[in-house]
Amino acid sequence: MKNLNRPRFWQQFNWLTLCLLPLSFIYRFIVYVKYIVSKPNKINIPVICVGNIVVGGAGKTPTVITIAEFLQSIGKKVAIISRGYKGSLSTNKEATLVQDHSAYEVGDEALVLSKIAPVYINRDRFLAALRAQRDGAEVIIMDDGLQNYTLEKDFSILVIDSNYGLGNHQLLPAGPLRESLSLVLKKTDCIVYTGEGKANIINSKLPTFIAKTIVKNAELLQDKVFIALYGIASPEKFLTTLKSLNITIAEKFIFGDHHNYSRGEIEVIVGLAKKLNLKIITTSKDIVKIPLPHHPYIEVVEIEYIFPNEFYSLIFKVTNKID
Repeated sequence: MKNLNRPRFWQQFNWLTLCLLPLSFIYRFIVYVKYIVSKPNKINIPVICVGNIVVGGAGKTPTVITIAEFLQSIGKKVAIISRGYKGSLSTNKEATLVQDHSAYEVGDEALVLSKIAPVYINRDRFLAALRAQRDGAEVIIMDDGLQNYTLEKDFSILVIDSNYGLGNHQLLPAGPLRESLSLVLKKTDCIVYTGEGKANIINSKLPTFIAKTIVKNAELLQDKVFIALYGIASPEKFLTTLKSLNITIAEKFIFGDHHNYSRGEIEVIVGLAKKLNLKIITTSKDIVKIPLPHHPYIEVVEIEYIFPNEFYSLIFKVTNKID
């Protein structure tokens, strides 16, 4: 299906790619200079960074959740720091602890993550980390932070959607890459592949792990008919998951990534669901932007990642300063 967030030409090298290459060279130079001159601040607790190299979704949020839940299971006090993308409070002079906020204030990803652990948002991740540390955090997980240089990381994880890969391997705007592969590998300590595609997209000696995707509430959803509603970076992944559950889609309502739904949009979709006597099926990032009174008409696909034991051992060593 068409991806509303990544142009189709990013998947191959063509005449449009060629025309945009000069701009990509300029972008590459700016990104590299930013990396060279950056002076990240250090805090006294471990910082695990989860990020990606491609514009759009790669599976960062489920990876962050998996790490947070593992660390909590071994008794660690975990805090998550996030930019709070599209949240009005992300540019405040002080970091915000996500509590009874809306997606308009803190962003949809921060709301999803706040159900797992305390989440602090600020464009300056160092400010968010300082407040988290002050509030008693023992480990910080930095969501989408590979291209952020305000905070020093102890361990960085590169997440790659194996179904999409690296597109045409070109930097913005000629391709989907946020930075060059050579640069991102300098900052990366391990690679995680999500999806069902190839798990050898990058030729690297770094520790590499494959995330197995589990739908926790599969029995509740499979073999049923729904109205699909989603506004995410990789809609094709969501539809593939629905297909794997043998779900029939009566109607689709597709929006751009991080779309904040208006009252009118939701009322129209819920009204159709009532008329057809069907429920709506959506994602964890979308449900947090829909008012509670409509939730009885909606089911959420609850995604979970399962990693090999070696991955959890590596996270344990990092957070306990074991060589």
